[in-house]
Amino acid sequence: MRYSKKELQEKEIWDIYNLTREVEACFRILKTDLNIRPIHHQKDAYIEPHIWLGIVGYQIVNYIRIKLKKQNINFSWNTIVEKMRNQQISLVSVNAKESEKIYTKLVTRPTNDQKRIYDALGFKNRPFIRKTKVVSQM
Repeated sequence: MRYSKKELQEKEIWDIYNLTREVEACFRILKTDLNIRPIHHQKDAYIEPHIWLGIVGYQIVNYIRIKLKKQNINFSWNTIVEKMRNQQISLVSVNAKESEKIYTKLVTRPTNDQKRIYDALGFKNRPFIRKTKVVSQM
């Protein structure tokens, strides 16, 4: 990597190194999570959206990490993904009467770390507690 600055202080070098390391680590994870590796396209019309998706993904990750850092949550993106991964939503369906089916949607309780992340981002800890819907079938 090249920089145009001739003289850098030790702290500036360290900060640039850490920023570069964070960006590279984030892209490594995003390439796997967004399934954008490797690029098999042979036409520019297909390659450009593929790369654009990765850049937009990185901008979202960066926005989330900045908001978390303002709340003193300094997790790496990999750690955030791992901590958030275990909250689950389930949809259970049961046949009721001959022409009815009952659907119940459940969400698990968030862990303390998940609550901290949700609160820092301004999201609800649980978008719903439990939703039940009876649907008539023909």
